[in-house]
Amino acid sequence: MHQLRLEQSLNVVNFVEEKVNWKFQEGFNKSTRSARLNLDPIFATQRPFFFYASIWILNTLCHVILYCLGWRVERDQCARGQTIYRRKGTGRRAGAEGERRLPVFFIHGLGIGFTHYLNLLVNLPTDVDVYLLEWPHVSMQLTTKVPKMEDTTRIINSALDAHGHEAACFLAHSLGTTALSWMLHHEERRSKVAATVMLDPVVFLLCDPTVAT
Repeated sequence: MHQLRLEQSLNVVNFVEEKVNWKFQEGFNKSTRSARLNLDPIFATQRPFFFYASIWILNTLCHVILYCLGWRVERDQCARGQTIYRRKGTGRRAGAEGERRLPVFFIHGLGIGFTHYLNLLVNLPTDVDVYLLEWPHVSMQLTTKVPKMEDTTRIINSALDAHGHEAACFLAHSLGTTALSWMLHHEERRSKVAATVMLDPVVFLLCDPTVAT
């Protein structure tokens, strides 16, 4: 078993050397450890019930505000552990030379849901459809439902198809850029991404251990 792991490690080293055109010096540094993101233990801390109750109240108030601003749940397009909201555009303003303007699809990141994005959401265009993708499992809410990559790309694609949109401008923040990355890597659904706006993206340096720690 030890010999097998050593051979696998050497294969990885050889692969990296070939890709970056660099030769590492032979030797072993005991003070250097790799970050094994899928093997190292997770340091999780439980918070008091009052904390989660406060988050729930904030999210409830936020959803009331979103409802008042015109967003409605797209129940047919929702999936396990994720919800899609849509605000119908007024359609009062056309693009250059009458071309159809793109809808906007917003995906939030780590935090407390849409609450700290309200100022941004209020300023999104009203003349086009605006979609919101909600992930409760990364919004400090009490939930055990974690969405799958395939489900996320499927419901995004389905929500746009349901209203005749061939593509959209995707606006994603932090962890939300991973969903955008999933769309771009999907052979069939990448065509739905006409433009991207990434805020504090994490997808470009996921190999950096500090992203997870």
